Parts: sequence; structure tokens; C-alpha cells
Amino acid sequence: MTEKLSLLIKQYFNDSSRTVQVKKGSTILKQGDFNDKLFYIKKGLFIGFVEHNGARKELFRVSENQFLGLYSFFSGKFKSSATVVAEQDSVITYIDEKFKKEIDKRGEKLFEKFMPIVVENLLQRQKHELEISVEKEVALKKLKDSERLASLGQMAAGIAHELNNAIAVLERNSAWVKNIMAEMLERHEKQYLSFYKNGAENGRKFSSRQVRERAKNIAAKYAVDENIAEKLAQTSIAIESIPEETIRDKGEITEALKFWEIGAAFYDVGVAARHAAHVVKSVRALAEKKISRRSDVDVNETINQALSLLSSPLREIDVKLNLTPLPNISANRGELVQVWLNIVKNGIESMSQNEYKERKIKISSSYSGKQIVVDIADNGPGIPKELLPKIWQPDVTTKEKGIEFGLGLGLTIVERIVKSYSGEIKVQSRPGETVFIISLPVL
Repeated sequence: MTEKLSLLIKQYFNDSSRTVQVKKGSTILKQGDFNDKLFYIKKGLFIGFVEHNGARKELFRVSENQFLGLYSFFSGKFKSSATVVAEQDSVITYIDEKFKKEIDKRGEKLFEKFMPIVVENLLQRQKHELEISVEKEVALKKLKDSERLASLGQMAAGIAHELNNAIAVLERNSAWVKNIMAEMLERHEKQYLSFYKNGAENGRKFSSRQVRERAKNIAAKYAVDENIAEKLAQTSIAIESIPEETIRDKGEITEALKFWEIGAAFYDVGVAARHAAHVVKSVRALAEKKISRRSDVDVNETINQALSLLSSPLREIDVKLNLTPLPNISANRGELVQVWLNIVKNGIESMSQNEYKERKIKISSSYSGKQIVVDIADNGPGIPKELLPKIWQPDVTTKEKGIEFGLGLGLTIVERIVKSYSGEIKVQSRPGETVFIISLPVL
């Protein structure tokens, strides 16, 4: 309280006969009613509002050391511009028109003394109306966002049936063709069956770095060309189990590796079909409360599944895995695949114009203190500092030196999934390195 205001209170609002106790919910002024009093709030809180066509609009709030009735009292109209209700048990004191006339007769010019208070009161009302307007705008935006997400859920639900039917046909028929192929090889080309089965059952499980290392060793040991050595290195077949004459026979080993690639293609189709079904469910889950989870999910396995879906864009990237044994958790396999898929995909895109000769992604997992922690790091240009706090928001995109960080809904969904497991996701970024750290509790 300023010194001038303190003097005004002491001089004009210190009469116990004009002090009133007001109960919470009591109305002290009504819009349009006669009022010839100026109230000073000693204690409590009051809300002023107007009503129009049945709707109520809040105009102001006044609390301790503030005034009520300034406009009606000093304008001389003595008509309340708003209805004022006590929000708390309060104590007020007042002066009236009769008191004002007595003061004016003494030449004290009460209005001039209160002029700064009147101006401050008008500014406070304007500020309050602005705050209410902003709050309404934010609330409206949230409503529109929720309606948009609800619409997204409704649309997803509408197309999910058709998509799931198509995915089911793809998965069922590819499985059928895969089995037929195995039967035909069993009858007619049995020497290639082990190659085919290895591809169909294991897929491409080695990183690009591991493939390069394996290919180098195979080429040196068996004196085969680089192309055959690389294809052999992609398989998980024990090279020692293949007859050496088969490896050195270019025509024979090329034919055998074709069947391995056919099997690996069936493996990828199966993984992709299952993931596509999970993606549909995940988008639809934006408007749903529950999603099925199993208690036997291996986080490391979901990481490998995500990498198999990205095998094509990862071919030119050195992927280093450091996955330690983890306890199973209760989870939805597709949700976790989607988390790793989105983060790794963002890393791949950020490195698309990498100045470094070798692009690298490192993924590690660990378990400690009933927490599974997965770190996903890339050596891209980093996320701009001003963007970091916003990357979890929907539709956030930016460009930095020609590189587009098109985060869109990907990280929004990632954050939602991680939080649904009572987990935590953090990001650390600087030029040359971005690391996403995901913690999942083992309950």
C-alpha cells in the first residue's frame, strides 16, 4: 500500500459504524441498481460481472486494499454498472454521497485525491478483461484441438476396418506364399532350402557396419568378389556350414542367395504388415482410452523390429547396437516399435545433409533401479536450441541451413505413448549429436 493510499484510508475509511461483514456468496451491488457508496475492501475477494441475453461476463475482481463503486460514485449517476458478489467471507467499509458532500464543502476535493486510484482501477479492469480474453482464446484452441483429435479418431475408426482387412489379406497371403515356396524348394531345389528358411525366419539382422566387417572377412577368406561377400554377410547363416565349393562357384552361390533374399523379403513383409496394423490402432488410440498390452514384451526385440522396417534408409548409415538383456515388461509391442521407429526416422532425416562423411546412429539399452533406459543417438546437425522446448507439440516444423526438421505428429505420439507407460522421454542436442533418452518403469 502506498503512503498516499494509506493516508486516504486512515482519513476516510476508518469509521467502524460504516464497516460491514459480508458472507461468501452475498451480493452487495446489482447491475443497474442505485448505488451512492464507495467501498473499500479491508479483507476478502469480490467478482463483478454483467449479464446479457442470459450469458454472464466477468468484468473485474477486487480484493484487499482495492475499491468498489468508483464509477457510480464519482460519475454522479449513482447506478451500478455491474453485479458484485463476494467470492469469500469479506470485510468492507464505505463512504456515501452525503459524506462526500461534507468533504467537498470543506474544499478537500475528494475526486482529485482519488483520481490516481480511478485511473489505476480502469487499467486493472482493462488488464483483467484482456487476461479473460486470452484464457478464452486458449480454451477455445484446446477445444478445437480436442475436436480435431476426436475427428481424427473418428476418421481413423472409419477407415481402420478397411485398412485392417487389406493388411490381413497381405499378411495371410504372404504367409501362404512363403510356405508354398518352402514346399516347392523341398521337392525341387532342396539345396537352396536352408538359405530360403534362414531369410524367412531371421531377416536382415545385422547392422551396416557388421555387414561390412563380415563381408571383408568373407572376401579375404574365400576370394570371392565384393558383391557376393556382402550378400553372404547379410545372412545369419554360419558361413562355415556352406560347402566351400558352393561359395566359390559364383553361379551357384548367386542362385542360393537369391532364395535367401526371397525369404528375407517375406520376413520384412510380415513385420511391415504387423506394424501397419499397429500404426492404425495407435492413430485411432488418440481418441481412445485403452489399448491391449501383454506382459511378455522384450524391449530389445521391438527395437530390432523397428530397425528391420527401416532397413532400406539405414543401409547407408552405420548403426551400432549395444543392447543388454532386459526383463520383459507389460506393453503393446506395436506402440514400442512406433516409438523407436519415429525417433530413428527423425535421426535419419536430420542426417540427410550431414557434413560428416559417415552417418552414425547408436542405440543402447540398459536396466537399473527398476527402469529400462533406451538411448538413441545420431551425429546429425542437432535440433535448433529454440525448437527444443517445442518438439513435442503437434505440427512443429522448421528449417535450419536447408535441413527440415519435420517432426509433425511423430514425436507428439511418441511422448503420449511413453507417458502412458508412466515413463519419461528427454532429448539432449548440440551440433553433431542428438540423443533421445527414454525411461520405462518395470512394474
